[in-house]
Amino acid sequence: MDHWKAAKHLLRYIKGTLSYTIKYAATGDTSNGSTADGVLSAYSDASFASDVDTRRSRTGFVVFCSTGPVSWNSKLQATVATASADAEYMALAATAQELMFLRQLQEELTGAVLCEPTLVHTDNQPAQRVAEHAASRMRHILVKYHYIRECVDTKRIVLSYLATEHMIADLLTKILPRPKTAQFSARLFCLATGSKKASTSSGLTRVAAHAAFTNDVAAPDGSQAPQAMCLTPGLV
Repeated sequence: MDHWKAAKHLLRYIKGTLSYTIKYAATGDTSNGSTADGVLSAYSDASFASDVDTRRSRTGFVVFCSTGPVSWNSKLQATVATASADAEYMALAATAQELMFLRQLQEELTGAVLCEPTLVHTDNQPAQRVAEHAASRMRHILVKYHYIRECVDTKRIVLSYLATEHMIADLLTKILPRPKTAQFSARLFCLATGSKKASTSSGLTRVAAHAAFTNDVAAPDGSQAPQAMCLTPGLV
């Protein structure tokens, strides 16, 4: 019965979000903070010790380009973080890795070298300070997570603090209340605030919205599935 209820829940979500699309624009700005000039920007977040079985934290990030998201991920972190700042720091490292791939891809497609750093929003100031200035308290963090510090030092990434209430990536780290889910979904899909699509009665429920963006699934061979990059997020 639980599986049947889950299946009906999923079908209701799909029916309620069939018209949801990602829109890319050639001109203008959007409410999600991205611009239409082809410049990459990202939001990075983490939920501390959110997995009740392993106490591992969940990383969530979304990358924008030309007013729409081009890459996103929601995944449990590989190791247990001992503090919220550690979890956010590890999330920033994952975001940095994805951004370096996208920057390289953009350079190959355009033939132009990206000289300006990519803006990454974070809602954790301690993690931001550690990434910008080496701190001895982070010596216990695995070496691979210090990749974010290298990207900041080489001016390929610049970090900017953003209050949690405006952090879109929060949608990818935990189940949020309906109003907040609708707010962030409207910004992801460039919907007008208060529109029928953006309303909480549209069928975009908390659980379904969280699951729709989660790439934390296994491929047929048991390995981690590749990160989704498509224009129909409701079917990811």
